[in-house]
Amino acid sequence: MRYRPLQLVDLPGVQRLYHQMLAESESKYPQWTVDTPAELTKLWYEELTKPTGSLLAQVAVLGNRVKGFAFGELYRRPLGRPAWVGHCTHLYVEPKSRGGIGPKAVGPQLIRALAEDAEARCPGLVLEASYTPGTHGAHLWPRLGFQPYRVTAAYVDQAGKARPVADVLPRKTTRAA
Repeated sequence: MRYRPLQLVDLPGVQRLYHQMLAESESKYPQWTVDTPAELTKLWYEELTKPTGSLLAQVAVLGNRVKGFAFGELYRRPLGRPAWVGHCTHLYVEPKSRGGIGPKAVGPQLIRALAEDAEARCPGLVLEASYTPGTHGAHLWPRLGFQPYRVTAAYVDQAGKARPVADVLPRKTTRAA
């Protein structure tokens, strides 16, 4: 198994695995806003060719077949230390490639590759992760020493579609004069 940064040639395999990930998870948010291979290729091409992009993207490849991915982003938080954060938002390994031990453990190796890339770009950063309770990732991250420190919630419906933020805001009332 090889671990390396995402390349355009990986996109069909990544799309296949992404749809598998959605089928396995009850979580429907966040979703990519692409449905076709052409849209995915355009989105990733734009991200991969940015000179100072914030994308973190690593893949596990066996032969020419993508077996897993770890995606995230780099950002600088306005308050708190360390200022730079590498946030892994998506981690997925196809079921047949799970369960390895040591160097054959695909998930931990993807995280290691993602962390090395993030650290090389922003020395001293903290690595954070998002995962859905009840999924493979919910078991993996704590095994690697990651500790939950907050719960993130999104204002979405059951299908994962963003609900209007205005619905959360208090209604303005008008006073009769």
